[in-house]
Amino acid sequence: MPTAEHNCNEITQRIMAAFAEVPWPYGSAVHINTPEEAMAELEDILLRSDEAMKYMLPRIMCVAVTAAKPPLLERLLSRLLEFLDVDFYDPEGTNNPLKQAKLRMFSGYTPAQAKAVWRWLKYVQAHFGLTDCQDYVASALQYWNGKSNPPVSKGTGERRIGS
Repeated sequence: MPTAEHNCNEITQRIMAAFAEVPWPYGSAVHINTPEEAMAELEDILLRSDEAMKYMLPRIMCVAVTAAKPPLLERLLSRLLEFLDVDFYDPEGTNNPLKQAKLRMFSGYTPAQAKAVWRWLKYVQAHFGLTDCQDYVASALQYWNGKSNPPVSKGTGERRIGS
């Protein structure tokens, strides 16, 4: 039976493999090695370009599950789960611009990248007792599962990318 540590290593390897071809869009690449660096980058992630965010997000996700300790662990995971929840509950529609921005940011993710995010979410759900974030987790899992399994086009048997 695989251990939690084995599962964590597998999840981080899959994330990094799925995003291996994503370049840093500017000069020298940003390195995220500590939970404090991950939190600082996550707090400013909406200020980054979509390309920079796509490079940074998997690195932040990996640092969160491998290096963060309480209480920073809970804060970092909570912020990540909130960020990855694209279709969050908003009955008044007051956050439609944020939803649209997230949809735009994540629109360029491949099904393999979306599957890696979905697997990370499942890992977090199974191994961290984040009871305050269960709504974020459920909603994010639904979005990323749909993104990782695009509908099949009728008549061709081919999957449509970007659905």
